[in-house]
Amino acid sequence: MNKQTIIGILIVLCTGINFYSSAQWVAKNSIPGVAAQRDGAVSWVIGSKCYVVGGNGHDDLMEYDPANDHWTARASIPQGITMFGMGFVCNGKGYLCGGNGPNFTYYQSLWEYDPDFNQWTPRKDFPAGKRASGCAFSIGDKGYVGCGDDSTYIYSDFYKYDPLTDDWYPMPAFAGGYRSFPYAFSIGDKGFIGGGWQLTELNDLWQYDTLSNAWIQRSSLPGDPRECAASFSSGEYGYVGLGQAGFSTTFDDMYKFDPIGNSWSPLPVFAVGGRAWPTGFAYGSSIYITTGWDFSTFYNDLYQLDFSTGINSDPESSAYFNAYFRQGKIVVDYKNKNNEPAQISLIDMQGRIVKTIHSKNEGNDAQQIFLETEGINSGIYILNFQMGNTNATCKLSVY
Repeated sequence: MNKQTIIGILIVLCTGINFYSSAQWVAKNSIPGVAAQRDGAVSWVIGSKCYVVGGNGHDDLMEYDPANDHWTARASIPQGITMFGMGFVCNGKGYLCGGNGPNFTYYQSLWEYDPDFNQWTPRKDFPAGKRASGCAFSIGDKGYVGCGDDSTYIYSDFYKYDPLTDDWYPMPAFAGGYRSFPYAFSIGDKGFIGGGWQLTELNDLWQYDTLSNAWIQRSSLPGDPRECAASFSSGEYGYVGLGQAGFSTTFDDMYKFDPIGNSWSPLPVFAVGGRAWPTGFAYGSSIYITTGWDFSTFYNDLYQLDFSTGINSDPESSAYFNAYFRQGKIVVDYKNKNNEPAQISLIDMQGRIVKTIHSKNEGNDAQQIFLETEGINSGIYILNFQMGNTNATCKLSVY
């Protein structure tokens, strides 16, 4: 059977072995509507709801409820179609700054959305003129907007917005220089901007500290230089991924940034391939990616990466296994310090063994077993791992 198969590890049960299991991207309900596909949207998370705002050809505001995987249309953007705007959240309200309208007209506007009343209110315009393709984030009860272009110039300026006074304040210009379509996020009292386009694509990262009111450079994104990436934060970490370079190459890689260690770590590649101008958000133990364009197709799908599906353990323990999907195979990485034979079995929900694979012991601590998914029907399975006296299982969903 020829089909694209995605393995999502849903539940992990463990007996007699220390191991970890990787989360994988899982398809959720797409943004509804026959013409819901788009790129260049803004996203917010407010309370228990997540929002996708506008995008190429769109003036809608779509509310997503992660608890029941359901989308609801809310009040449309008053100025009409808005793409490549800059969005942030303060004090339980969403803000949409600037952006492009039809035929790439530019906006200078700032709109405030109150989810309690499903109502948009105009606020004081962005002080530096019309602007799109910049970046924004919030720190505490303030919003920050900078960079981007106005069709004539590309900027490095940076402004703070106070929702309580409805005033803008100039801040130190972005130290990385002018650029359009950068990635940006905030963690605690610090903001981060990097990547984007400046004569060529970049993969740098700069940190803005509200206490020192200054910028310092941090570790660069380990992936290819890019613009138009998805970027957001959750708790103590920032997330950057996807995007494009040269209007010819799209990326499907995703990374997590740890500001304490000043380090990046790779996440599972995006399930369905690269795309540019996606948007993303984090809620609970999960991150989400939606919309975007791969230079041939616009998308309205939604994918979730749920970190709670994994159980972490010390990789220096005597044995562990990590199950994930790659290029048509279930891959099991495992540590074997005692040089023991191992096997994995895929078992359906009726208790029938679908396939069993034995290890080829090469005398190394770190080993792999590959289980081909060709011919395996979609459904829920149990993956059983055995090695010596150890026995562990994890539940898999094969799509």
